Amino acid sequence: MLQRRERWMFELIHKILGGDTNANDERPWLTLLDPTSVEFLLQHGPIKYAKVDMYRYRMADPLWIIASKWMRGEVVAWWARELEESLIRPVQVHSGNLAYANI
Repeated sequence: MLQRRERWMFELIHKILGGDTNANDERPWLTLLDPTSVEFLLQHGPIKYAKVDMYRYRMADPLWIIASKWMRGEVVAWWARELEESLIRPVQVHSGNLAYANI
């Protein structure tokens, strides 16, 4: 469950969804995102919906097995992930405010 210390995520999602409009079109929050997401947002503009899920990551195999496969040129899965919980259900910007989406 989302804790109070993580409430900043709602503000970030609001900005990502295009609800943050300023005169200079400055978006310093883009530096918090991975390069693929930044490129997508810059090319396609704001997205309509967003949600936040938390995953637990673990190494797919012991490192010595992964390393030996990698050294043989095999395709290697380094990480395995499992859904831990949904932190924020789908939201959208409605009338300038962040609201839960009815999807």
